[in-house]
Amino acid sequence: MSEDAPVNDADGNPTDTDTPSSTSACGQSREDLADRREVELPEHPRKVTRQVKILRKTKRYREARELLELAFARWPDNAIIANNLIIAHRRKPEQAWQVYQDMREAGAQPDAYTFSNLIKAFGDAYEPDRVWEIYQEMLACGVEANVITYSILVKAFGDSRQPERAWQLFETMKREDIKPNIVTYNSLIKAFGDALQPERAWQICEGMLEQGIAPNVITYNSLIKAFGDAGEPLKANAIFEGMRESGSRPNDFTYNILIKAFGDAGMSERALHAFELMEADGVAPNDFTFNILIKVFGDADQPERAWQLYQAMVGAGVEPDVITYSTLIKVFGDAAQPDRAHQIYLKMRARGATPNVVTYSALLKAFSDAGQPERAWESFQQMKAHGVVPNVITFNILITAFGDTGQPERAKAVIESMHDAGVAPNVVTYSSLINAYADADRAEEAIEIYRAMKAAGVAANVVTYSSVLRACGKAGLSAEHPDSAWQVYQEMLREGVTPNVVTYASLFEALGRAGQSERIWQVYQGMRARDEAPNSTVYSVLIKAFGDAGQPERALRVFESMETHDSSPDVVIYSCLIKAFGDAGQPERAWDIFEQMLAQGVPGDVITYSILMKIFGDAGQPERAWRVYEAMLAGEIAPNLIAYSTVIKAMGDARELQRVWDVYQRMRDAEFRPDRVIYSTLLRRFAETEYTDCLWKLYEDLHSVESSLDESAYNLTLRAFIDAGALERAWAIYEAREEVGGKVHPATYRALAEAFGEDPERRRRIEQDMAGAGGQ
Repeated sequence: MSEDAPVNDADGNPTDTDTPSSTSACGQSREDLADRREVELPEHPRKVTRQVKILRKTKRYREARELLELAFARWPDNAIIANNLIIAHRRKPEQAWQVYQDMREAGAQPDAYTFSNLIKAFGDAYEPDRVWEIYQEMLACGVEANVITYSILVKAFGDSRQPERAWQLFETMKREDIKPNIVTYNSLIKAFGDALQPERAWQICEGMLEQGIAPNVITYNSLIKAFGDAGEPLKANAIFEGMRESGSRPNDFTYNILIKAFGDAGMSERALHAFELMEADGVAPNDFTFNILIKVFGDADQPERAWQLYQAMVGAGVEPDVITYSTLIKVFGDAAQPDRAHQIYLKMRARGATPNVVTYSALLKAFSDAGQPERAWESFQQMKAHGVVPNVITFNILITAFGDTGQPERAKAVIESMHDAGVAPNVVTYSSLINAYADADRAEEAIEIYRAMKAAGVAANVVTYSSVLRACGKAGLSAEHPDSAWQVYQEMLREGVTPNVVTYASLFEALGRAGQSERIWQVYQGMRARDEAPNSTVYSVLIKAFGDAGQPERALRVFESMETHDSSPDVVIYSCLIKAFGDAGQPERAWDIFEQMLAQGVPGDVITYSILMKIFGDAGQPERAWRVYEAMLAGEIAPNLIAYSTVIKAMGDARELQRVWDVYQRMRDAEFRPDRVIYSTLLRRFAETEYTDCLWKLYEDLHSVESSLDESAYNLTLRAFIDAGALERAWAIYEAREEVGGKVHPATYRALAEAFGEDPERRRRIEQDMAGAGGQ
C-alpha cells in the first residue's frame, strides 16, 4: 500500500470516532476548521497521511481525526483525505455520508474504498436499506465492487438478519468472477447461523472447502454457535471435535459458545465437561465463561453448584462483574431462597461491584416470588437511594408482588409511581394489575383497568385478554353483567388477537358461570372447525361447564372428541364427566364412566371417589356409596375433609350411625379437624337416636377445638340429652351456649324449664334467660 492510500482498511483497524467532528457535517465552515491551531497542518496531503498513521499507532485518535478534518477543509477534492475521514466517522454514518457529499461537490472521485467504508458505516449501524442505496450509488458512479466491498455487504445484511439478501449478493459476486475469500464465507456462514439456519451455514462451509479455502477459528466458531443457537448441541460438539482434529486451536470464545450450547439444551454436565476440557487445553476461562456456567446450573435448579462455580471464579482470580452477581441473585431467587439472594447482593456491594437495574430487578423478583412484598419494596427504595433508575420491568415485578399477596391497592399505587418517574406502563404492567384485582375478587375494577389501558393507547395482548376474561368469570360480575365476557372476547377478535388455550379456558369458565352454555358450544364448534386442539385444562372446563348447565350429553360429546386430537383424558376430565351425569340424576352412567376410566389405566383420586360417594348418597344408594368409600381405602387413597364429610352425610342420611361413627373415628385418627358443617351434621344425626354417649363425645370434641354449631344442631343436641334424662350433660351444653354459638329456641327453653322443674334455682335462671331472649 502506498503512503497516499487510506491509513486504515475498510474492515478492522481502530478509527478516530470518539467525538463529534467534521466539515460541514458538524456545522462548521471549512474556513473555521482551517483556522484551528490544536493540530498543525502539514503543507502537503501526503504528509497528512503519514502523520495520521503515526498518531493512530500511538492511540491519539482524536488528534488524528482533527488533523483529517483540517486537511479535508484545505483539500476537499483529495480522495485519500476524504476516505480517511470517512473511516474516522464510520460509527457516525450520517457524518461519513456528509463527507462523501462534500468530496463529490469538490470534484473528488470516490473509489471502491470510499463506498466500502460508507457501506460498513451504515452496516454497523444496522441500516440495511441505506447500505443498499450506497451500493446502488456505487454502481451508478461506475465504480466496480471488489471482494472487500462484497464481504462488507454480505456482513451488513447478515447482521441485519437478512441472510437471503446476503446470499443474493454472494451469488452476484460469483457471477462477476470476484472470488470470495475466507472473510466473505465467514460473514455468510454467520448470517445464516444468526438466522437459526445452521444447515445452510454448513452447506456454505462445504462450498468453501470445495474452493480450497480452509476454515479458520472464526469459521468454526460461527458454525458451533449456529448449531448451538438452533438447539443442536451435539452437532455443535461434532464441529468442535472436527476443529481440534484439523489442528485449529479453539480459543476462549469457542469454549464459551460450546458451554452455552450445552447449557441452553439443559445438558449441564456436558457443559461442565467442556469447561474442564477448556482448562485442560490451557485456555484460561474468563468472566463470560463463569457467567455462562453459573446460569447453566441455575437453570438446572442446582443453585449450590452455581455457587461453587462462583467460588471457583474468585479462586481463579477472575473478578466477578455485575452480570455474575445479577445471575446468582436470580439463581437463588428462582430456587425460592430469597435470603441467599439478598446475601449475594450484600457480598456484591462489599466487593465494590455496583448493582444495576438488572441486579435490583432480580432481587425484587426473588422477594416477590417468595411472597415477601415488603422486602421487595424495601429493596426498591434502596435502589432509588443508590441512584439506580428503575425500568418498566422493575415496576412490573413490584405490581406482581403486591398483586400476588392480595394487595391490589398497593399494586395500583406502583403504577402511579411509574407515572411520577416518567416510565410508561406497558402491556405487562396492565395485565399484572388486572390479575391483581381479579385475584382479589374485584372484577369490576379489573375491567376498569382494562378500559383505562385501552384509553392510554396500550394494545392488549393475549395475556391481557385472558386475565380480563378470568375477571369476568368471577361470580359477582357474571351475575350482574352476564354478557361481559362475551363482549371482551368479541373485542379481542376485532383487534386481531388470537386466543390461546388459557384464553379459551378463562372464556368458557366465565360463560359457564353466566349460564351461557350455548355461547360456549358456539365457540367450541368454531375451535373444531379451525382444527384448534384444546388442552386438558380446556377440556375439563368445557365438560364441567356443560355438566353445571345440566347438559351431560354435550359434556360427553366433548369428551369423545378428545380422540380426534390424540388427547388422553386424565383423572380431572373423567371426574368432571362423572359429576356431570351424577348431577343430572344418572348414577349408572356416572358409574359406567368410572369403570371406563379404570379400564383405561387412569386411577381415581380423592376427588373422583368423593364425587361418586355424593352421587350414590344423593340417589339414596348408601350401600354403593359405602363400597366406593371402602374401595378408596383399599386403593390407599387417603380421604380428605371433603371425602369424610361426603361419606358421613351419605351414611347419616341413611341412618347408618355405626358407619358414621367409624368414619368419624378414622377421621380423628388421621388428625383431620372436622369443620362446623361436619360437627353439625354429626350432632344432628346422633341427636335423633339413643346414641347419647357418642353424642356427648362429639360435643366434647367440638368444645375442645372451640368450633361452633349451627342453631338447629345445637338445639337438637340439647333436646337429645333432655329427652334421654341426661340432665347434667344438658345443663353443661346449655351453660356453654355462648361459647359454641348456640341460640336456644323457645321450644327448647320450655323443655329445659320442664326438665329442671324440681331444681328451682336452675329453673329460675332458665325462665330469666327465656324472658331476656323474648321467649314465652
